[in-house]
Amino acid sequence: MKKPLSLFILFAGILISIVGCRKSNNNSTNNSGPLLSELVDLDATLSAPDDTSFVEKFSYDNSERVTESLQLEYNLPGVDTIEKDTYYYNGSDTLPYKTLHYENSPDSALLPFDVAYNYESGNINGTSTIYYFYLSGKLIEDSAIGYNYTQTNTYSYVGNSVIRNQSSTTNGTANSVYVDTFYQTSQNGNLINQIDTLYRAPSFDNITEGFAYQLDDHPNPLYNRSITPFAVLEIDGLNADPEQKNNFTSINSYSASPNDSTSEIDSYVYTYNSNGYPKSALGYDDDNNTGGSILSDTLIYVYK
Repeated sequence: MKKPLSLFILFAGILISIVGCRKSNNNSTNNSGPLLSELVDLDATLSAPDDTSFVEKFSYDNSERVTESLQLEYNLPGVDTIEKDTYYYNGSDTLPYKTLHYENSPDSALLPFDVAYNYESGNINGTSTIYYFYLSGKLIEDSAIGYNYTQTNTYSYVGNSVIRNQSSTTNGTANSVYVDTFYQTSQNGNLINQIDTLYRAPSFDNITEGFAYQLDDHPNPLYNRSITPFAVLEIDGLNADPEQKNNFTSINSYSASPNDSTSEIDSYVYTYNSNGYPKSALGYDDDNNTGGSILSDTLIYVYK
């Protein structure tokens, strides 16, 4: 079961498609639409009340900036993972200068800490801190400090592409440096296509990832309320898809390396409230483009 698409802009790293000026950029948080308080993911393969697989709860300040996101992942018979992200702002800035990420998971083999997803390294119960640095309204660097782990990403912008250089240390020892180049195509305020080429050290495979999106013409409840100062595109699931002006109806993704390749089409069918915002969505999976479309989950949008 994948985690739902819209809510995970929180963990995003690293492709700037919705980046605003850090200083008093009201467009980043000032949205005339309703405030989303919860997003609930129901597993279509299970029956109520055991079908809840994921819940995310949002808190806001008086300026309607997201101050906290609480994520609950369920694995019967109860909550399996709890994650909390707290966002800090300077004055009236609308983009955070810092994120404090906490994770409590019974998983004994958590992924290495990666600022792209705010996963905690090694430490099952731990806290990580991510700092953001901007220049002329664009993110140029973020720096993460986790358990025995640090990571720094720097960004440069050339035409419609973003280049990310990623360096890290584990227990004080430098790791391999990764270089990503993200090529983007936008239309009507939405990112509709991206190709990501990742260069890794010679001991690892180089990877090419791609995404193509189709969207509806209804407003996304999280658009213009950026929780993080950037959005991301990675192959690792819907939790990495970016915040968009409208809502995804189709996501076609693929990943290719010298030793492996994957592809998948995910689609969504929405019902809307009278104000045009999503009320619920049925999610369908088509792994490896077999032509089938299997109902996987239902997303429920809860507003304040």
